[in-house]
Amino acid sequence: MRCIFVLSLATSFNGYDKSPSTQGIDDGEGHLVTPVGLSPENYFIANNKKSAPLSMGTTMDMAIIRETFERTIQASEMFDVDRELRAELKEKLPLLLPFRIGARGQLQEWMYDFEEREPQHRHFSHLYGFHPGDQINHKETPELFKAVAKTLELRGDGASGWSMGWKINCWARLLDGDHAFWIYSRTCRNVVAKSYGIYTPSACIAQRLARRKGERIKSKGQF
Repeated sequence: MRCIFVLSLATSFNGYDKSPSTQGIDDGEGHLVTPVGLSPENYFIANNKKSAPLSMGTTMDMAIIRETFERTIQASEMFDVDRELRAELKEKLPLLLPFRIGARGQLQEWMYDFEEREPQHRHFSHLYGFHPGDQINHKETPELFKAVAKTLELRGDGASGWSMGWKINCWARLLDGDHAFWIYSRTCRNVVAKSYGIYTPSACIAQRLARRKGERIKSKGQF
């Protein structure tokens, strides 16, 4: 039951409880968004041509909040508790700002289709809903699935340590074993040569094996 308590606190911390001072704000198009957030550790080019890190409704923020809502609803139904909170979250869940696809066919990193200060930044936090989350997949959200692939293409294969491991996992989930293996081989060479990122290969192997036939491994409420 402690998990229910933690999840309930998380929904409040995310700014979507009943307190008027902490509710998510309307983006002007009927969507609930976070008032301010960032996409670690990338910056975007604002309308004044200056770089900035903060924006409303960043994609990573919204993906984490959506996941928290879904998990809290599932746990509430499983243990038949917090019915009032469950009803509130079910009402607000479809109002959360959805994923958006940008002009280049990529998954937008921010609420608006900003230009990145570093187009090939090693971080791609906006793919959280794809990995490690499970909100995007080739069967249920094929257009977003393609947008994830385009995002990774635009980011390139260069990275360091854990970021390379994350790219391997993402390419494995994209069902592109050859691409995943190419980065994996490169990662292993770097582990031997520079002794960094030692923790990444094992998780990547598991991900590739799990996605070998394009199937998702799911338990209750989790992949």
